[in-house]
Parts: sequence; structure tokens; C-alpha cells
Amino acid sequence: MPTSEDAAEMFKSWLENNQKLREKTPIMVRAIESDFEELVSRLSDDQKDRESHLVDKNTLFRTLIATHDSKSFMELNADFLWFHLLIYVLVNMESRGVIERQEFYDYWKPILAGSEKASELDDFHRSYDESQAIWWYTKEAFIYMKLNDALRAQDVSKLLKYRFYIADLCSQLTKLYKKNGHVSLKSEYQLYRGQLMSTTELKQLANAGYVSFKSFLSASTARAVANQFISTSYTQATSGGTTGTDLEKIRFVISIERSLQDAKPFASIKDISIGGSNEKEILFMIGAIFKIEHPFKKDDDGITVVKLQLKTDNDPELTNLSEYLQKHISIYKKKYLTFEKISLHSLGHIMVDTGKWDSAQECFKKYLNESKDNLEKSAAYSGRKW
Repeated sequence: MPTSEDAAEMFKSWLENNQKLREKTPIMVRAIESDFEELVSRLSDDQKDRESHLVDKNTLFRTLIATHDSKSFMELNADFLWFHLLIYVLVNMESRGVIERQEFYDYWKPILAGSEKASELDDFHRSYDESQAIWWYTKEAFIYMKLNDALRAQDVSKLLKYRFYIADLCSQLTKLYKKNGHVSLKSEYQLYRGQLMSTTELKQLANAGYVSFKSFLSASTARAVANQFISTSYTQATSGGTTGTDLEKIRFVISIERSLQDAKPFASIKDISIGGSNEKEILFMIGAIFKIEHPFKKDDDGITVVKLQLKTDNDPELTNLSEYLQKHISIYKKKYLTFEKISLHSLGHIMVDTGKWDSAQECFKKYLNESKDNLEKSAAYSGRKW
């Protein structure tokens, strides 16, 4: 039987040969699927790739069209479902503690060298503690900007580097939500968010039933704060000579019912935020789902008002979403839960199943390098659970 060292060489050789073959071979067959729903999902992804010139992949949100027909639901909402599955795995992946933080620092240090952000990175590396995750997010330093860029682009490579921070941010927000809950809510709570959006993005919202934002979402209890953000952002966006004709001024009005149960966590962060109590900021968990109320209206200031209502995965109209996520999380736990834990090995298989080959290769390589146990290495070599 080959030793782990022999297997490592075999695996390395396979990766190199596989890469060369992919570079030389035209991609005529994208995948082989025996499950109809998975086939529809993959075809939907491919079609969206071909139409990428119409929809910016770096958009802030993912829209969802509710339907009680399972096959149609899969076809229409493949990207939405994939994003929720990705976030679940990233947040629940086994932590490697200070090792992850050191790798994060080592990655960004040469990139930010010589810039004003370099000192922010050093400060973050020196003083960061998991209890400060929200504070660092509201500081809007390099970590805020780079994280949101990676989330909007769904850049798995960069998201892996942020994994520890995403998990810390989710953990701290969840603790605040459990501590405060809906204590301060009246029968219905209303929040405001100012946003600039392209006309294409606005049309996407107008044609959808639900929206899920691809980052942690900030809102305010004060309408004036949202309006000020719109004004400042528009001035900055048009100051370089840009006409701004493709930019729409949007004010989201977010409603939350006091009786709502099992929603994605949200909480007031005014006591933690850099902005303090002035911004009256509420932070929503990544992946929070909102129902879009139609039609949109414009106010006297030319701002399009988009009303949203916070929903849960268990909303009656989202039965297919809840069933899909539960089903696929269960499948991945059963098939790819390596040694009773969610790992890079698990994520690698999800990347394979969604056709993201480069990301899958990176996950398996990284898992191989980090594994100390021979059985874990064997799982990486074989691409299956032992």
C-alpha cells in the first residue's frame, strides 16, 4: 500500500496533469448529471454566466422568485441557493484560530505595503479580538471594503482568507440578537437604508419577489441618516465628471414584525459601532431575506422608495427554499462531513458539484497542506470521506 508521501506525489501529479488537460481541451461537456433538479440548476448557472453582461456579478444582492413548483424554483433561483449554502459552510467550518489570522496577515501584508491601509492591517493583526468583530466592521477600514468586495463577487479564494472574521462577525451578531431579541420592537419596527443602484439592478428588484443581500446589511432607525447617505454617496459618485444618469437613488424602508420568529439575526450596534448612537445603526446577518413590496414609488426628492419586509426561511411562501437548504445541507453533511466536522474538504466537494473547479482545487490543496493525520490526507487524495 502506498505511503502518504507516495500518495502526495500522485495527487500533485494528478493536479498538474489535470490542469494541463483543461488548458488544452475545449470544454464541450460541462458536467454529467443524473438528478434532474441538479441538471436544471447547473444549466441555470451556465445561462446566467452567458448573460453576465446584463447583470453585474458584483451586485449587492441576490433576488429570488417564489414558486411552489420545485423544478421552476431551482431553475430560477440557482445562484440564490448556492450563495446560502456557501455561507452556511464558511460559518460552520472548523476554526483554526490564530493560524487563520496569521495567514490573513501574511496574504494582505505585501498587497497593502506602502499604502495607508498597511498601518490598519498591522493594527488589526496586533489588537484584533473576536469580541471586536462588529467594531472593526463599522470602522470601514480595509477589512470592511475587501470583505464586501469578496462577498459581492462570491470570490471563494478570498472568502476563505476571511473565514475566521466572517464566523466571528456572525457569532457576535447572533449573541446580541439572543440577548436583546425583539425587546425594543413595537408591533412593527421600521428601518431605513440609503443606497445608490444602477437602473439594471433596480429592474432586477422590480421583477423579483424576494431579495437577499450578499453582505452584512446596515440600516438605521433614523430616516434622515439614510437620506444623508444617499446625498453624500451621489455627490461622491458624480464628482469626477460622471453624469450619474445610470444611478438611481434608493431608500429602503425595512419593516420587521414583532411576532417574527427564527429570522436571520439582527441587532442594534449603536453601543459598539464607531458611529456610536448618532447613526442609530442596526446590522443584519449576511443572507437575511426580505420580501419586496410592489410597486415602487418616488418621493418629492426623486428618491425611489423600496419597501422590504424581513422574512424567515420558514415563511410559507418560501417552502421550496427551506426544503432545498435542509436537503442539501443534510446531503453534504452525510457525504462530505470529513471526520464529523465541516472542513475545506467538505467545501471542496461543494465547489466540484457547482462546477467551480479552480476553487475546488484550491480547497483540496489547502486541506492537504493543513492536514496532519494520514487518514485526513487520504480523504483529500481520494476526494471522498473515509
